[in-house]
Amino acid sequence: MFGINGMIVMIRLSVGLGLQVMTGNVEETEAHRNDQAAYYFAGCVDETHFVCYDDNGAVLVHLEKDQTEAVKKEEGDCEIRGCRYEMKGDQLVETFQGKDCYRWNTSYGEHGDKTLTKAHADYSLIRDCCGMDAFADMDYYLFCDTTLHRGAGGFIACPAVVGSQTQTMEEAKALYRDFKEKLPLEIEEEAALPDGEDATEVFYVSPDCKWIKTNKWSNYMNVSTQRLFYEKEQVKERVSEDGVIYPFLLVRDQEGYREMEQARYEKLVYLETGGFLGYGAQYNAEGTVAAGIRDFKQVTIREIESEAEVWSFDLQGIQEEAEKIRGDMLESGPVSTDYAWLLQFEGNAQEGWLILQIGDASFFRVEYPSGKATYLGEYMYSVCFSPDGKYAAYSDVDYDNGVGRSDEDMDHFPPDGIYVRETATGKTAYIPWYYDRFAYEFMEYRSFLWIEKEGFEAYMNL
Repeated sequence: MFGINGMIVMIRLSVGLGLQVMTGNVEETEAHRNDQAAYYFAGCVDETHFVCYDDNGAVLVHLEKDQTEAVKKEEGDCEIRGCRYEMKGDQLVETFQGKDCYRWNTSYGEHGDKTLTKAHADYSLIRDCCGMDAFADMDYYLFCDTTLHRGAGGFIACPAVVGSQTQTMEEAKALYRDFKEKLPLEIEEEAALPDGEDATEVFYVSPDCKWIKTNKWSNYMNVSTQRLFYEKEQVKERVSEDGVIYPFLLVRDQEGYREMEQARYEKLVYLETGGFLGYGAQYNAEGTVAAGIRDFKQVTIREIESEAEVWSFDLQGIQEEAEKIRGDMLESGPVSTDYAWLLQFEGNAQEGWLILQIGDASFFRVEYPSGKATYLGEYMYSVCFSPDGKYAAYSDVDYDNGVGRSDEDMDHFPPDGIYVRETATGKTAYIPWYYDRFAYEFMEYRSFLWIEKEGFEAYMNL
């Protein structure tokens, strides 16, 4: 029991292999922040309080305030109730009513005893999240292309497929394996591959699920073997020995999808490398117009065939808005928002929209030709909207975005995993993805592609 007025805490502490029963009064002193302290977990009081030991004795941890208070030990009887705790990898995860709420990193002390430190991700951010089964009417599957950084300079591809029945990453990875097995690929002994090399993996699926691209690195990631499949049959292969993938580009027409003509591909490359579009340019589904960001200052859209500019947009206004948002959020004050990335581009020469990341954490949708800008939120990394606009998939922070962040900023990061938000209601599904911290594993890169449900299930013979 936790008495608000009398500040009475009733606790059952598990010490070593036995149980010691005691009650305690929280000391009437100002609670102190102690994020980096090492604790020995003892037990839960209710959904927002649990007890640990530190070097000074029993400590009551307030999850809702991220504070701790010392506990006076007295005899008595009590009962721990509320949350469930379990170990997942090297982390202690608290679940409440079936949902992950908080997480702590674990490590072993010099005497071999396990200790706890507060993980940066605040699991209160996902208390209201649901499972993917809440989106039973979703007309899509979600292909997730993820590259993990593991060990000293090693990389591993870890794709997954998420559907409305997918509740865990294990299920999403299993669905991807079933998807990949439909392709005529040679049997590969992944365990025999040298460090830093991956097996053949899918990295692109067309929305109708008829075209698939795969890639395999070899010779210590210096040789790329890219393959193009149509309706499960290989139609082309391209080998690059300079470590750079020269992609097969697909465009949409009335019959479905097809390869982009070589002459148009060369014009697209010219627009990007010639500085007309800027780095990271994207083309629309039909391959008629392309968009890019020049010098992190201006969005430009050009017709590929004529090279003519059809629209441009100065980013200064939304960069200033993002700087104000970040300054209001962080006690340390504003951070630079002078850079920007184009995440998604949909439209034609007359109208459409773009999704932008401004600075290291702010996300906007900009419509053209009106120039209307809509703030989407913070920390929605790799955000990608479904073709019908009903859903937005996004991710936890990747390596590039996370480098150099302060502890204060990292405390705002959403927990590691994949998120799918229903745009009309704001309802958000969350699938946790726990990285192997002992293997120095973290997310290097992630992108999303939406696959039409009808096409995917026909491919899978469901």
